[in-house]
Amino acid sequence: MALLLLGGACAPRRAIIDAPAVFMAPRAPLPRCSLASAIESSLVARFDSHAVERVIASWRRMADGHVHDAALPGVERDPMLRQQANSYLEGLPVQLFHDAAQYEWAHALERHAAVVAEEFSAVLRAGDLEERANNPWAGLADIRDATTVAYGPEWRTLGLQDRGVWDEVNTRIFPKTTALLHESGVPCVEAFFAKMPAGSKIQPHSDGCNFHLTCHLGVVVPEGECALKVGDEEREWRNGKVMLFDTSVMHSARNDAAVDRYVLMMRVWHPDLKPVEIDALNWIFKCLDSPEILTAGVEQTDRETHNTVVPTTGMSRAERRKAERKAAKAAKKRRA
Repeated sequence: MALLLLGGACAPRRAIIDAPAVFMAPRAPLPRCSLASAIESSLVARFDSHAVERVIASWRRMADGHVHDAALPGVERDPMLRQQANSYLEGLPVQLFHDAAQYEWAHALERHAAVVAEEFSAVLRAGDLEERANNPWAGLADIRDATTVAYGPEWRTLGLQDRGVWDEVNTRIFPKTTALLHESGVPCVEAFFAKMPAGSKIQPHSDGCNFHLTCHLGVVVPEGECALKVGDEEREWRNGKVMLFDTSVMHSARNDAAVDRYVLMMRVWHPDLKPVEIDALNWIFKCLDSPEILTAGVEQTDRETHNTVVPTTGMSRAERRKAERKAAKAAKKRRA
């Protein structure tokens, strides 16, 4: 996701960051005040400032356009050993690949991986996904700023969950996969099927956020012919197996096979976050999606949306991204 912010009295200096990121523009601007300062004020009012001081500091840095860029040990022998993040929370340890075996939710995904693969294959065989799905197989131009070229023009996603909001159309098409994500307790804020075309590569890049990890469950994988490299470590995808890794570190991928590779991809919370920090970050997401809650009163926002399939306010993923890009261009023009 490209980072897009609306302008205002405290407008951030950078409107677009070239790496995918988490904090994105709202669907409508707040009147009379900048969104960045309004969200910070709401964090202070809603939470114990000391308990969420890392989140507040992260939000300030992001709003100021700061990008964390740090060399990791060994960078002199491999330049991919570098962490880059504009959505950066201090104090979270950097680990290229995490041991998925430590987490029961990852075990659950692997135990029921065949359910996901069978449902996914059945939907593809039916041949009517384009007509049934919401924004099926969105490409680079649909969901990211055009400058994020690392993924390549043929990289495609089919969304189930976006920044905590479940897609009511696509989750009905994949009910078993959606139920598994809920029932296994995956701490995800995004979930989607990701297609990597035959014979393609994803160039080295960072996803721009260190408080999320990325999780892949192999769904349709040409084993032995495609792999992911994070920092200086490369691992192959396997059908029915989970990989958990830190995409704030430079990473790349390759599919050398003559067939496409599909994974179920999830963004999950970094395990070293405190629960109150997750609550605060969720609050930021809600404010970005529905900035009117900042003036409507917090009592309207107590209902959590993470475990409920809810409408997407009438906007498809592509429509939301288009509106965000338009808002960023307008903000940039105002600051020029």
